[in-house]
Amino acid sequence: MSGNTDSTKTINSEETEPKACLENVTNRNKPDQGEKSEPRNSKKKSKRPNKTTNQKQKDGGDSESTASGKSEDNLQLNRKSSISEEKSLLEKHCSGKEESTEADVNCKNKSDQLDQIPQPISMKHLEEHQKTTTPGAKNHESTAPLTMSVFRPFDEHDKNFKYVKNQVLNPETATLDRPKLLAKLRYETFKFAAACLNVRTNGTIHFGIMDSVEDEGFAHGQIVGIPIKNKEWFADLLNDLDRSFPEASEYAAAAMCIRSPEFIEVVDVQSEEKMFVVEIDIEPLSITVEGKMFQVSLPKFDEHKNKTFYERKTIYQRTGTKSQPVKIEEEINALNLRIKEADKRRKEAEEANVPKTQTCENLGRKLSVRLTNGKQYFDDTLQYVLITNRCENHQLQHLTFLKYLKVLCVFDFDAESDINGLHSQCGDYHLTDMYSLQRYASEYGKNRDDIIINLGLFKHTSWIFCNGRKNFLGEDPPCDEQSWIKEKTKHFKKAVSLICENIKKGGFIVLFMLFSPVEKPMVKAFNEFYEGLSGMEYITCISECAEYYEQWAGMAQATCSRTELDQRSIVGMKLSHVDATVQDMIPGKDFNRKLPVSTKGVCVLTIPKEEKMNSLDILCVNECENTDHKAIDPKKLESDFYRGGKISWKHLWLAEQKKCGAFIERHACQEVEIMLNGILNEDTVKLPVARINIFHQPGSGGSTVARQTLWKNKKKLRCAVVNSRYQAEKVCEHAVQLREYEERDTKNCLPVLLLLEDCAEEYIDELRNILQEAMIHKNVRRAKTCFILLACKRSNIPEQFCAASSTDTVAITHKLRDDEKLLFKNKAQELNESFPSQDLIITFVLMSQEFNEKYLEDFVKNVMEDLDHSSPVTRLIRYVALLNRYVQNSYISLSHCEVLLGIQSYITQDHRLSQNQDLNSLKEILYQYSTIYPQSKIALALLEETTALNHRFAQQDFLKFIKDLFFRRYRKSRGDEVDSLFSPLIEYVCEVEKDTEMAIQLLQVAYEQFNKDAHFAQQLARLHYKKHKFEEAQKWVGTAKAKLPDDSYILDTEGRLYKEWFSVNHDKYKRNLSSAEEIELIDLGLKSMECFRAAQRAAKREKDTINNSGYLGEVDIGCSLLELLLTIFQKIKKDKAELVKYLIDVKYIPEELKDPWAKLHGYLKCLYQNMYNALEWISEDVGCFQSDKIDVWESSTRKNDPARNWLVHKTKIFADCFSSVSQESDLASAEESLFAKKMAIYSLGGSSVATILSLLSDSHSPHSPIEALEKIISYFPRDISEKMLDDNDLISLIMCHIALGSVQPNSSKLLEFGKLLDISQRFLNERKTFPASAYFLIFMLYWPDEKFLTKQYANKSNILTFVMETAKRLHQERIKDVPVRRKRTNVLFFLGKGHSLKKFIFRGAIEKLLNHPLNERTFRFDSDPKDMKLIQDKLQKVNGWTENGKVYTKGAFGKGKIEVLPLNYSSVPHGDENVTFYLGFTYIGYVTYGIEVKRKKN
Repeated sequence: MSGNTDSTKTINSEETEPKACLENVTNRNKPDQGEKSEPRNSKKKSKRPNKTTNQKQKDGGDSESTASGKSEDNLQLNRKSSISEEKSLLEKHCSGKEESTEADVNCKNKSDQLDQIPQPISMKHLEEHQKTTTPGAKNHESTAPLTMSVFRPFDEHDKNFKYVKNQVLNPETATLDRPKLLAKLRYETFKFAAACLNVRTNGTIHFGIMDSVEDEGFAHGQIVGIPIKNKEWFADLLNDLDRSFPEASEYAAAAMCIRSPEFIEVVDVQSEEKMFVVEIDIEPLSITVEGKMFQVSLPKFDEHKNKTFYERKTIYQRTGTKSQPVKIEEEINALNLRIKEADKRRKEAEEANVPKTQTCENLGRKLSVRLTNGKQYFDDTLQYVLITNRCENHQLQHLTFLKYLKVLCVFDFDAESDINGLHSQCGDYHLTDMYSLQRYASEYGKNRDDIIINLGLFKHTSWIFCNGRKNFLGEDPPCDEQSWIKEKTKHFKKAVSLICENIKKGGFIVLFMLFSPVEKPMVKAFNEFYEGLSGMEYITCISECAEYYEQWAGMAQATCSRTELDQRSIVGMKLSHVDATVQDMIPGKDFNRKLPVSTKGVCVLTIPKEEKMNSLDILCVNECENTDHKAIDPKKLESDFYRGGKISWKHLWLAEQKKCGAFIERHACQEVEIMLNGILNEDTVKLPVARINIFHQPGSGGSTVARQTLWKNKKKLRCAVVNSRYQAEKVCEHAVQLREYEERDTKNCLPVLLLLEDCAEEYIDELRNILQEAMIHKNVRRAKTCFILLACKRSNIPEQFCAASSTDTVAITHKLRDDEKLLFKNKAQELNESFPSQDLIITFVLMSQEFNEKYLEDFVKNVMEDLDHSSPVTRLIRYVALLNRYVQNSYISLSHCEVLLGIQSYITQDHRLSQNQDLNSLKEILYQYSTIYPQSKIALALLEETTALNHRFAQQDFLKFIKDLFFRRYRKSRGDEVDSLFSPLIEYVCEVEKDTEMAIQLLQVAYEQFNKDAHFAQQLARLHYKKHKFEEAQKWVGTAKAKLPDDSYILDTEGRLYKEWFSVNHDKYKRNLSSAEEIELIDLGLKSMECFRAAQRAAKREKDTINNSGYLGEVDIGCSLLELLLTIFQKIKKDKAELVKYLIDVKYIPEELKDPWAKLHGYLKCLYQNMYNALEWISEDVGCFQSDKIDVWESSTRKNDPARNWLVHKTKIFADCFSSVSQESDLASAEESLFAKKMAIYSLGGSSVATILSLLSDSHSPHSPIEALEKIISYFPRDISEKMLDDNDLISLIMCHIALGSVQPNSSKLLEFGKLLDISQRFLNERKTFPASAYFLIFMLYWPDEKFLTKQYANKSNILTFVMETAKRLHQERIKDVPVRRKRTNVLFFLGKGHSLKKFIFRGAIEKLLNHPLNERTFRFDSDPKDMKLIQDKLQKVNGWTENGKVYTKGAFGKGKIEVLPLNYSSVPHGDENVTFYLGFTYIGYVTYGIEVKRKKN
């Protein structure tokens, strides 16, 4: 129990001046002389005086405290036997803590009167408390600093006022029955009240406040609270007041001065049980108590008689901190004198205590400071996180200011917000993505890139429905407060952590907006943000209603002091005033971004629409025109740009406004403009999607040229920069939306110019194809170009790309034209004047010198002399140089730079910090560093940057670049200068630094740092076996297999390991092999083949890659093994025939080998079939797909097909090894003779479609194609039955006839066309699946040819449908989920103008005449007229029609229809049109080239 009197508003009879009383109260903290010294409660409470008669005096009083909950009678009873523990604990809580004007001092009164208490009460409550409190709790409570709590305003009822419980466990409580409880409460309250009334001092008695002495483990005055099940019991407290104050006048005065109990809830964040502090105020108003001395009869409960009795009347007064009885006459007389003096002072103080006029706080300034983080102006650097509850309709109209804030996310506790709440209005301001709390929180812990893409971070406003959404069909219902706390607090914590851990503190303001009564979840939200941001510095609260704020702050003070809450909150300011004040601070709030339209006007681009197209950075007609000049530092923009940074739209705008230096426009700008104008204005056949390429050397200004092009065309085209982090499908969707935005006729919109910077070629191809398909679907006329892709890519050989396709490619190099040299010279002089320190414009200076090697060398040397090579900055430079040297388009993000420099990092909107574009200077830095700091050492140091490797922001890209540093090999096919076996860095360490062990160490460290990645183990195996450390290689490949047992590439590496081991030992012991060495070698070869077959099986299961290396490896090692076996057989005096017999005949084993090779026979007997199967697979693959990429719009020269050449070579080796018996030998059996002829056919190149067609294009063969084909045909038997010819042999026979017929249709070796139709019917069996090449032959033979295709075959057109479906299925099984652009279908023949075999025109024959590849561009109207004439002369036009986007032609004799696949879907006209086209033959069916709509002639 505690009794405190109002130290500033009441009269102390011992003091004469209020000021003196204040000072005395502040310093008085001593116990009475006769009492034992105990800790004191130093907490005081200021009271505001009431008006008129209820005004309180500005003077001091005294107090008495028994904080442990014991009254004065408890001390005597402490010596008596204990009874029920159940009673004692509640008695502790029901005892009061009094507050009065004197400083609170904990004391015990030892009055003899207490002996009269008839019923002893146990004092075991302390022991019981210890049993119910964890050990840690008591220690924490006794040592941790406790937050001071403000008191409830005196004599005021405030339902929103709360107390905060300290971090202690609640003691267990029992219940007292009503009579006992009331007796206890009345005893403490009436004694304290009588004492206060007699000294004319205000006071408050508290129940639920602990005492540091009696309640061990608690601080004096610590708030704990008591459980209250029935408040009505406390409400009856004053019912028997007349029995305690029997004198009528005293009773009437006491009844007016003793207030009813106040129940103050105790906020406890660790408990769901409601606890209260009960407070009773005493206010002795002078008009009521003047002239009276109060005597009180205190109630006691008699346990034996089970009823309440009343003590004799006693006078009490406040003496220090206690309520003391006045016993003797002298003391009573003295008290009378003090009462008279106190009455006088009290009356004077009440009359003088006029309420002060409340000053009005400058809320407008406070609002501007809090919302702008002290800047008092808005810019684009700050974002906002809103936390809000139910917003009513009348409030919505005053929230327009939210339209102009960059709202990162909203935590909305209104389940109907999207129906009629805040979201229903803000959805019109910004594009919002709605999430449940759990869904949003699920992004926590992911890497930065995924968070940005998944949540549209910085692009969209994330709207999180924290307590469900009624208008949602999914599983997200609202719940009550307690259920929310139990079930959703954990999700909210993750959501807050996602924001606070990922975005830099100070980069966003957390804004609580209280629109309606506050519930506990809103306070939980505050607690989480307070913890996440380590304070309230970036948290603000806005509440028009003071009551809502009081509810929120009352509960929030459990986390933060009330004073700080008040300082950071804007309370009582009307929402309309908030709205107007904020809007008045926002510059250019009426500015609208605008786009050009096809009618030569402009339209407004709304914010939600632009945010919806978040994969595009849209360039508007009036870009930057709302920019405040004062907010831009032109010198900083120029400094960043001329140091190598990318040009910004603001920089271009400033230059246009003459507010900064003009830009140099390189000659390439004019070249791009000419190409662009040609696409837009020339009267040629247009494609829906056009493309212009800019290839530029790093640092030569290619990106600047591209952006200058967009800037100059922003008024006549719709322009945007593509964010390639988004999938091509999404970019396409947004690009189409941009094209059609606010256009009446969507078929005649302005073209869209899209800039793609340093995007992969596959990504650009995919985007182009998707855009073309989209325009076809929308029936856009063909004469209109809809999209122009401006692909800007860095390259070390831009001139070569330009030479390969000069009509649509611009090359930008460091070499300057004469006029450019003058421009650069003048600009350099201008910059020298603006930037005296040339280190600010390094890149520009180097460019002006055309990156002269000597200048660059001297420049780097001078810079490095001044560097501290041990500093973090220099270390970062080394890393940048290393990555940029070996990993194209690599960069280190800003956040990773901060980590490497020891600075804490966060996500920002511009999170990607590209490395310096000047690769030449970085290369030179790396070169010069190599003399003092080897590259291997730099790479090792980079791998040991564990903090950076584990840094979540930009982690995906950073780790990819480091992996590429050790993984990515150079490939000429990708534009690299050479092909490499390992990454260039590993090869440099091995060959230049000549330190293979260091290379191994690098990969070993990488293996550990990347969580023992199996692919690093694979690289270690490769490096070891290439250095002939085969046992170590075995160990590492085993490690890789253990982690990824079904990875076809790892299994292939194992096969290559044994293959290399075999080759090295074979060469070593070639001339003199022992028997054991022979067996060891054979075993290595067989192990290698088995590993390659395992790789083949694994590759078939992989859906996203096509890995044929297992087949190639098996054939390679098989050929080597055959060579070894031939050598061994010669050694034991056996010829090749014996070897072939041994390998083919299951039963035959030479006696010399029977026992030594006992474990090998079974494997060697399968050698022929295994190699045969592998060659067959490769043959089908080479025939089905193009091995070299020939784009349908490119005109690069076709090279010799390396895969086909390899196949021909290996097939010949295989056939020659098994060609041991003369085909006409009388000694040979029929079976042997047939096998020998088959091997002869294979040796000549007649094994498959792919090898047969190679004969038509092989210009280096000593025999003509005709001779070779006729010879092959002569080896086939005349009896063409399934017994004599298997399926593959029949395919080869028919293909030889087609190939020979295309070059020599009058050859005597040819069968009649009808005969070919007859023998091919084997492949029309629908119950059996044949190789894809068999269906390719069906497509050719059954193409409608009415001269030879008789009536009996007329009905076979339906067979073609079945064949095409089967061929497509086989094609899909082979290509799996790999994009078609990566494995293009091989068009082998075209339809010519003849009949029978004469109508088939080999593609290579046409290409030889054209002297370039035959692709879609060749068939365009704007192609070379000579090419067009040649094509028209050689190829046959086919009539057909389009239907639902597909192309068809008539079947034989005009019956049925045959589907023809368009090679380029953008060439298919819209609607149902009659068309003509050229026809190609492929493994998946017929394809079209050069589709034209067939118009009627007038």
